[in-house]
Amino acid sequence: MMRHSSTLFTVFAILLLPIAVGSFSLSSGAVELGYPPHEKPDEMKAEKKVTEQQTVEQILAEQNTVEIKTVETMREEAKTIAKVSVAAVITPTQADGSAWDIGAGADLVLCGAAGCYVSNGLEQDATFYAGSGALRLIKKAGACRDVVKCMFRGVELGKLQTETEKAVQLVDVDYVSHSYFGEVYADGPDQCQNVDVTVMCEKGVHRQTFSLWFIAEDVAQKAGKAGLDYVLFKGLDQQRVEALTQNLGDSRKRLRAAVSEFYRKLLADDEGSKTVPASCLNQPAFLAETFYVMGLADANGRRAELLLKDLVGQLPLSRVAGLIRRTPAFYWAFMDITKQFEAFAGADEFIFKDDEKELQLKPVKIAVSDGEKDLTGTASEKLNLEKHQLIYGWQVKARAKAALEGCR
Repeated sequence: MMRHSSTLFTVFAILLLPIAVGSFSLSSGAVELGYPPHEKPDEMKAEKKVTEQQTVEQILAEQNTVEIKTVETMREEAKTIAKVSVAAVITPTQADGSAWDIGAGADLVLCGAAGCYVSNGLEQDATFYAGSGALRLIKKAGACRDVVKCMFRGVELGKLQTETEKAVQLVDVDYVSHSYFGEVYADGPDQCQNVDVTVMCEKGVHRQTFSLWFIAEDVAQKAGKAGLDYVLFKGLDQQRVEALTQNLGDSRKRLRAAVSEFYRKLLADDEGSKTVPASCLNQPAFLAETFYVMGLADANGRRAELLLKDLVGQLPLSRVAGLIRRTPAFYWAFMDITKQFEAFAGADEFIFKDDEKELQLKPVKIAVSDGEKDLTGTASEKLNLEKHQLIYGWQVKARAKAALEGCR
């Protein structure tokens, strides 16, 4: 028993010996000593350095490749961001009711001081013609011939603009003469986003004969042919009516303030209260009557009186859309005379001239001393300022008093 124990002890000692010296590994059935990294032979260290160097070079190469791809991608994205797709919708006729052209619509191109774009449809970028004389080179309007709705893809606004002239505009091209829709200023895309299968923009440019959306090109690409077609089919026109309705609502609020100011200034020298009661300001009939008093609406026959009452407040905003579509010319005429109304009411001075039949708004130059005096004690420099005087006669004043008394 003692002999067997001694033998087992010797075997265990031999097996445990490598652990005391270092780690071990099995290779081809033989037991080999392993060395800690800091105690490897020189040739093993050299091989490891080569491997590490190769790994570093490989990583750097991959990083450089990724960096190059990123820069190229960024450049392409920058080009896309710099472009816009311009959606255009025009009215079926010109402001005076006449046709745009011999055809059913207009031959539209998009121009600026530095050139013009001709549309190639919903999927291809528009073609750019450089130079101030670009219109002489354009014989046809491409995909926008005889249309009332058009899309200009891939437009670079910077190409249309110069350092001093930033405006762009639609042009109806013709062999004899061109019709210009009016300048607008755009320095980038509108706030538009992809909604379902189409695009919707929060705002746009809306004038009497046209509406525009400047859609970021990446949004247009995502929308695709069908989405952009829907913009022209309904989206832009719908947002146009919504925007015009909102403008009318804002105009109504300003109008009430202007009416109150007008009566206060006009009747300032009269006895009694000059304040217009709130009940009068909420009466469409009184507001409409004031337009006739001021001569801004034709009192002969008063053919537009019902429409005028509707626009000043009788018709709820929820129902204005139909009126705008049916009588767009009257809507724009009303917005123009409302601006005139605000200008009259905002005059600095109301001047009475007995024989004056109509209201006259006149700018007057006034000289104001800057406070400085020369050596002689005389005020040296005069600053020329301008104020506005509203000239009115007895008829306007009498009619205004009658309208206010009738409302009270």
